[in-house]
Amino acid sequence: MRIGEALGLIWTDINFEKGIISVNRTLDTVENTLKTKPKNLSSIRSIQVSNELMKLLSGHKKKQVRYLKGNNLVFISDNGKPLYYNYVHRTLKHIIKKADLPEISPHGLRYTAGSLLLEKGCSLASVAEFLGHANTTTTSQIYIHAVKKAVSVSQALSNTGRQEAGKTTY
Repeated sequence: MRIGEALGLIWTDINFEKGIISVNRTLDTVENTLKTKPKNLSSIRSIQVSNELMKLLSGHKKKQVRYLKGNNLVFISDNGKPLYYNYVHRTLKHIIKKADLPEISPHGLRYTAGSLLLEKGCSLASVAEFLGHANTTTTSQIYIHAVKKAVSVSQALSNTGRQEAGKTTY
């Protein structure tokens, strides 16, 4: 998800029973205002997520009740207002530093997710849909390194490679 899409989620976008998050709007991270339409039409999508994430969101919702103050946003500040992008970025930076990990931005996490999905052999079309790209051309241009690598990783994992005259063929 784009950071604005995550910050624009409201509780009715989350189907706890089915484990689905629906992306329908975005929070403009410059003006910090909720937009009724996301970046593009293909950004409107449903994302199947893990049971673990659903449990985390359920716990977050229970803790958050006292801060809601009339809005229904999933991610809000202690005063009940939408979170600012800079707050999210600083918080992530602090957590990563504390964990002694390489620095990464919220958008870098999105990019990493797309790359890993492609490297694991997910189809370009399904990754484009997951990321909310308008078409697979956008995805392939941004993730060309992973698209090329995905083929060899998939084949390597299936043990179909063989050695011939000093080179591996698939």
